Amino acid sequence: MTLANVLGWALFAFYRQHGGPDPIDSNIISTSDQITPYFALTELPRGVAGLLFAVVLGSTMSVFSAGQSGDTRARQSQIHSSKRHLLLPKTPRIQRF
Repeated sequence: MTLANVLGWALFAFYRQHGGPDPIDSNIISTSDQITPYFALTELPRGVAGLLFAVVLGSTMSVFSAGQSGDTRARQSQIHSSKRHLLLPKTPRIQRF
């Protein structure tokens, strides 16, 4: 199971067990994608909600940074391979008779 599945089942069990209104059925949120941020804002303490936000932001920045690093490396290798003939010393060719 993925972490998203586990989180979804945990939130489903939480709202069923606590007997509160289901956020989707009561039109508080419009789609099921909004359940985790709604839970973080309404049920978690402020520090834990902030920590969750920091974790999501940090992981997003990490993935974005890795993508930029890979793109930069690919472009750099293309530039160096296209100009490699300019960097190599010119050697005389051996002529055979």
